[in-house]
Amino acid sequence: MTRLGFAGMSPRRRVLGLVGTACWLAATGCEGPAPPPSRSRPATVAGQGVKTLELIPAPKLEADLDFVKGAARIQAGLDTIRVLVADPSATSQAELVRQGLKRAPGYLLVEAPAEPDAELAAAVGEARAKGVAIVALGRSLGGPEGGPGREIVVAPRPFAESAKEIVGLAVRNAGNGKVDPKSGAVILAETPSDPLIGDRIAALKDALKAAGVAEVGELRTGRDSEAAQAALLDFLKAHPGTNLVIAADGVGVQLAEDVAGAVQDDRAFVIAGYSPDESGSRSQVQVGEYAAIGIYAPDRLVRKGINVAAKLLRGEKVADRVEIENSVMASPVESGLAKGRPATAPKKPVAPE
Repeated sequence: MTRLGFAGMSPRRRVLGLVGTACWLAATGCEGPAPPPSRSRPATVAGQGVKTLELIPAPKLEADLDFVKGAARIQAGLDTIRVLVADPSATSQAELVRQGLKRAPGYLLVEAPAEPDAELAAAVGEARAKGVAIVALGRSLGGPEGGPGREIVVAPRPFAESAKEIVGLAVRNAGNGKVDPKSGAVILAETPSDPLIGDRIAALKDALKAAGVAEVGELRTGRDSEAAQAALLDFLKAHPGTNLVIAADGVGVQLAEDVAGAVQDDRAFVIAGYSPDESGSRSQVQVGEYAAIGIYAPDRLVRKGINVAAKLLRGEKVADRVEIENSVMASPVESGLAKGRPATAPKKPVAPE
């Protein structure tokens, strides 16, 4: 079975359904597929007064880009602006920034890539030197200081605080379940994922080290769920001291629960981590299936960036840094090990009439 998702998110029909709602709320902000940058329309649509913002995502797969477009258009509809989403697979982010400068939109929204990009930093510096304000998603894009153009960073709060809380609750639940929480842990992450996956992994590793966990492994899995389950099972067999399974994204949380159901009492462990699915995770946390879930949703970061850029377009004051909270949901104090999803019994064949 192939798993569809974006940075740990549920199947994209959830987002596409919301896009329809956004269109109903404000049709002026909800467009069809964005044209290539060379065919982008001017910042103000003649006769309508609807301003346009350009969003330059980090490189990602086409399915993931669809999520970004959907999130951007939802917020555009709410803020009554238009958003043109560039295609980072067609050319580099640096070149997309320079193309945006030729249209002189006044504001560019740029998603920071997973790793620093010197050419992108240089292009951003050129934009700021020309008075263009840059809204950076995730982290600062770097580049020369100064210039009339500002850089406004829209980012989640540093993950260190939420990771410490997640790990602390996982350690507690392991103790309740009569297993040694310090003997070992594994951090799960989907590949490819959002550009901040590395930050969450690093924060979780630091928190596990601070908690005294002796051995911390890392398991990156692809988008085929059966292969991912096999990889985690193999890891657990090779590392029998792994009692904490901590996910850096929602796909990892689902993977851990699937495997917990497969091993049952023979190899029980604690599940915790980050997920974008607040409503779905809440029930599992409340019953103690998950020790703790930190909420981080990449689409919320995109939407917050759109909202901040819309405020700039309206001439409102905006701080140089705008942060999104990463709230942590905690399981009840008596919670222990995960039980996992029960295996689905095969259906009996129906006899023909």
